[in-house]
Amino acid sequence: MNKNTSHEPLFFDLQNIYLTSYYPFALYQEGEPLYCLSEYPHDNPLSRDSDLVRALTRFQGIVTDDAFPDVFYCVQNYHEHMLCIIGPLSIQSTKTDSHNAYLRKHHVRQFLQYRISTAAHVQAIAAMRLVTLVLAAHGITECSPLPPFSNVSLAPASQSDKDTYQLQEYRLDKTEKSLPTLPYQLEKEMKEAIKNGDEKAFTEIISRMMTYTSGVHAATSQKIAEYSAVALITEMTRAVIDGGVPYADAYDVSDIIIYKLSKASTIEECNDLTKDACLRFLHLAKRNNSTRWQSPHVQNCKNYIMHHLNQPLTPSLLAESLHISKDYLLHLFPRHEGVTLIEYIQKERVLAAQNMLKYSDYDIMRIANYFQFKTQSHFGVVFKKYTGMTPAAYRQAYRQPEFCDAAT
Repeated sequence: MNKNTSHEPLFFDLQNIYLTSYYPFALYQEGEPLYCLSEYPHDNPLSRDSDLVRALTRFQGIVTDDAFPDVFYCVQNYHEHMLCIIGPLSIQSTKTDSHNAYLRKHHVRQFLQYRISTAAHVQAIAAMRLVTLVLAAHGITECSPLPPFSNVSLAPASQSDKDTYQLQEYRLDKTEKSLPTLPYQLEKEMKEAIKNGDEKAFTEIISRMMTYTSGVHAATSQKIAEYSAVALITEMTRAVIDGGVPYADAYDVSDIIIYKLSKASTIEECNDLTKDACLRFLHLAKRNNSTRWQSPHVQNCKNYIMHHLNQPLTPSLLAESLHISKDYLLHLFPRHEGVTLIEYIQKERVLAAQNMLKYSDYDIMRIANYFQFKTQSHFGVVFKKYTGMTPAAYRQAYRQPEFCDAAT
């Protein structure tokens, strides 16, 4: 048979079957398409995806797709190396997401316009028998009768095939939505700015980053905002550690913000926490840069104090942890900090106590004991020295009930 004979009676007979059923089908000879009868003859799964056609040639009868269970084809082999495929058809109207995913998988470009016809298996088999009668009238017979209740599945795609398809689908979706991708160079500039504590450069870079998208990596806008914030916090954490901030300090800030993000319920909350994270990491970087040329003994002493505020802290213990003499430490510390070692410890404990008074319902005595003050009265005297207020007055003025309620 001449493969370019669409003017022959065979074509018109087959076309009449299509116009009666509106089921798309294609006729192949020796693996090459002879006729493709469809609303979009050059942009449908059978014409666009040669791998699909090759997979279908191994079967006869009704063939379903494991990835899209409602979608099926009817396949019949004939002599003269001919093959007919009717489909794709669907048992019921496909949902939009599944419909678009199926058409993207098979490279259909006009997937928004393409419609998958609905039919029952028996209707597809009946249409194939009409094709068989028409071909027989033109001297082409079936290799074997079509099984009346045959229903086999295409082999499931390998994990590699699935991964490739998901990546292809994601890229197509981004292209269709014209989503600009964040340049890696801009990420590098952001990390460099925050590592150096350069607030002006960091603010300008963040503004530029907001014009890009991080991609559609979650099912809801709120989750996208949450995951984007976590990704940014992770980058900032590594950047400030690279800049010299003690890793424990950086991870503490990261843990606090990410925990708050996990409880956020709106995009606005996620955005506010992202801003808070930026400010906190900038503060860490600036503080680190301001002490970069400080005595390493004083820096290590301050770091030890910060992480042991709820434990006994004495000049002897601190000197021992630094492997220097107590007298040398007591002489060195005020030269760099402008305050005595004991005053510095008291001030840091008061700062930490302020947060507990604002953000928790712990009673004042418990806070005093936690930060190693001998009595509640002693705590009150030291607290007022640095804040000008008693602990009770400070709590009344600055308590944050929404945090206290969430913690209980």
